[in-house]
Amino acid sequence: MAPKGIDSIFEKDAQGKYYNKKARLFQDILIFGSKINENEPFKLWDLAKFLLENNPELRNHYQGERMRNEKKIENIQRRLKRNIEILVRLRLMKQIGQVKEEKGTGLVPTFSYTPTGYVLSRIVQYSGLEKESAERELYTLFRDRFFKVKEDSPSLIIFASKFIENIYQRGLFGEYVSTFQKVLNSKDISDIGAFAMLIEKLLSPIYQSKYFVNTWIKTIKDLDPDVRRLYMYDQKLTIDRRMGSKALSKEYEQLRLELRAETEKVAFEGVCFSCKERCAISIDIIEYTQLLPYAHIPDFLSVECPKCDSPMRTLQLPNILE
Repeated sequence: MAPKGIDSIFEKDAQGKYYNKKARLFQDILIFGSKINENEPFKLWDLAKFLLENNPELRNHYQGERMRNEKKIENIQRRLKRNIEILVRLRLMKQIGQVKEEKGTGLVPTFSYTPTGYVLSRIVQYSGLEKESAERELYTLFRDRFFKVKEDSPSLIIFASKFIENIYQRGLFGEYVSTFQKVLNSKDISDIGAFAMLIEKLLSPIYQSKYFVNTWIKTIKDLDPDVRRLYMYDQKLTIDRRMGSKALSKEYEQLRLELRAETEKVAFEGVCFSCKERCAISIDIIEYTQLLPYAHIPDFLSVECPKCDSPMRTLQLPNILE
């Protein structure tokens, strides 16, 4: 059965402990992309030869077979055609041409990995490499592929370039990449569009741990004032959209309108568990973001309620991640 999305390439066995055989084969096909240059064409023969040596299932299957390696590779090629069709449909590979067979007069197709497939091949390979060299290679790839700053680059790219530089220098890049792996293991990635959205999400502080939030704040402080204003306004729009889908009062809408020129402040609507009233308040984006890693702790997202006299923090703010 064909995978429904990229997540199927990371499916595990019934116990949820190991990747199943089909997923492992797809992963090893992707890992082959990390062994060749970007945009380098290859034939199914080249891929089949690599898998015969590196995929445990295929290697073990043919270990006791008394046949020439050339025959084994031919057999693997026939099996691979369906896998390649799936990866082409997922836009991780593409067919780029045809070349003459090494033996015979016919033509065989050539393929290459798409930019997304090329990057994904390195993310898949990450856990199997020596940690320091793998992080350095991935950092360079992310910096030059996704976050290369140009003259007309938007604030998100400028921020991202500085952000990954900071987490790399702080020794957090491995954890950052592992976040990609964890999400890919989930059912959240259905297509390439969703994968691109994942990359953008992982640049937002609302998806990060306290370590990344601290680095996010440092990165903001290092931004040029004009870039910071544009980037924070983008974060404000994201929060406004999420909060707006939860708010129920006109009071919130009015406050949101009043704060439209405040690029680093947002309106929130909470419910007070003392006076039972809904209340809209303004809060600094950075201040709210610093609370999010602890959102699982009861009442941690609470502030003082302007509508009652309670000395306690009784106004419960929503978690916009939910």
